[in-house]
Amino acid sequence: MMLRGPTWSGVLALWAFAAPVSSEAQQGRWAGFYDAQVLEYWNNQMQEGIRANYEEVLLRALRPDERAAMGKTVLAFPLEDSDSLINFYSAANTVFMPISSLRFLADICLAYAWLSLNRHDLQVVTDYLSIVEQQWPDMPQSARHLPLDALHIPPSARQESRVMARMQTMFGSAVVFVLGHELGHLRYGHQKRKCSTADLKCATDRMEQNEEREADAFALELMARAGAPPHGASILFTIFAHTGPLTVDLHCDANGQRALRSSTVAERECDSHPLSFERLTALASSMRARSADFVRSTERPKTAQEELLFVAGEIEKIAAILADEGVQALIRQRGLTMDLATLTKAGSATAELSGLFQGSYTGRWVDPSGRAFDGFMVLRRDGQRVRGTYTFAGGAVSLSGSVTGQKLVFEWKWTPDYFGTGTLLDDGRALVGDWKPKRSDARSGRWELRRAK
Repeated sequence: MMLRGPTWSGVLALWAFAAPVSSEAQQGRWAGFYDAQVLEYWNNQMQEGIRANYEEVLLRALRPDERAAMGKTVLAFPLEDSDSLINFYSAANTVFMPISSLRFLADICLAYAWLSLNRHDLQVVTDYLSIVEQQWPDMPQSARHLPLDALHIPPSARQESRVMARMQTMFGSAVVFVLGHELGHLRYGHQKRKCSTADLKCATDRMEQNEEREADAFALELMARAGAPPHGASILFTIFAHTGPLTVDLHCDANGQRALRSSTVAERECDSHPLSFERLTALASSMRARSADFVRSTERPKTAQEELLFVAGEIEKIAAILADEGVQALIRQRGLTMDLATLTKAGSATAELSGLFQGSYTGRWVDPSGRAFDGFMVLRRDGQRVRGTYTFAGGAVSLSGSVTGQKLVFEWKWTPDYFGTGTLLDDGRALVGDWKPKRSDARSGRWELRRAK
């Protein structure tokens, strides 16, 4: 099943129910993130492809009883949801797809496609999301804040067929999943909610979590019936995991009510609902269990199934971040301390060097408690001196040190307040070693890496 992306002319609870955008909402935090003229242009470009996906993929997959339960549903495309950087919602038999949210999703998909095909470090995308979430709208006016500008994606990317094919796959399937999710809310008659700081519910609220999982399952069911693999789901949830309130910012009081730890966060985030570990693991499990159904209509089912299983694994990694408040705190700190100008260096291409302690490596970063995260290291050597970066779910770590034989002794820095020392051994194929924060009582973690192919 070929999913359509936007028409290119020459060139949480996720989706928690919310009231339609009003004139007052235009003064929200994200007002003006995209220029109004840009949104008008993309409004004309995007609607055709999205309506086609809605009608040709989802509506055809509905059973008569499901159509009857929902009644007549329509799509609406407000130009901007200024309360959220990316948000899709449903109310009164209408699915709202703000153009500002669609444009942001499309830009991130295009950036991801170009960076991955040109062998750049993809951590730069999540760094960008964290910076914008933590610093907008207070960043310098001169900052190039839009995704393609900040991530230095060349205008020619839209003329590269490989890039656009990957982008369209991710964006098209992400939009179909969004539409299916919102149809699920309508199908099961879930009540719309407007969040406020006074009535935020705990993430463990059984009814809300069940409703979100029920809507997810409905979206996947429709896509499985249509033979449309949800390849864009991991990009979608990556965006929401890095641009919504972190669970580290939330706690539950004695009455089971969700509260935000600071008024600043409350003012910024009360219109969202955080994702949960349970929800994402359930989603990934369903994708694995029905992977053959999703890909049966694709041209290369085996390849499509492998790609889908990879996407499920990426969603499980996002779930692991949501379960670890320590990693979330570091993501937030990184978003607060980095600036967009640093993203050029962070997104540098994979090093093609050879020899001890130089080149690109992939593997695991293991924290002192034994939790492991996939990561990517690039080292550059000048004589006996080595400098490099290591990126993983929590951000980017810079390091520098000196080599003696097959051993590198180095200092590392994650954030201004989190740094330390470590050692690595290189046998020509793999790097192994330890790292330790610069505190007398700190325990050591490990690096386990192999040279990238």
